Amino acid sequence: MNEVAGLCLLGVGLALFVLARRVRLGPVRGWGGLAARIGLGDARSWEITHDEIEPWIAAAGVAAGLAGLASLSIEEGSVLAAVTTLGMGLCGALLVAAAVTGCARLRRPGA
Repeated sequence: MNEVAGLCLLGVGLALFVLARRVRLGPVRGWGGLAARIGLGDARSWEITHDEIEPWIAAAGVAAGLAGLASLSIEEGSVLAAVTTLGMGLCGALLVAAAVTGCARLRRPGA
């Protein structure tokens, strides 16, 4: 069970880490960005906002990845459950922080 949980968390972490960089550069930009979703989708708003949220998304990926690595070495079920829950909780909190930061940035003048 720990291998499955560890690999899933590693996959989520890697996907978020790559997504943080990839959205900035390319094809996901049209549907994946806060600026496009909120309707403030001009290119400059996108770049400014993403500069502020990219570290949060990458940190969420790192949190999930580290929880996945830790899960691969854990044998006991209750400790595994605690590590995976904490890892995904931290990942989720960082993604919420990214969304809050992005929304606040888009509402500031000059964004």
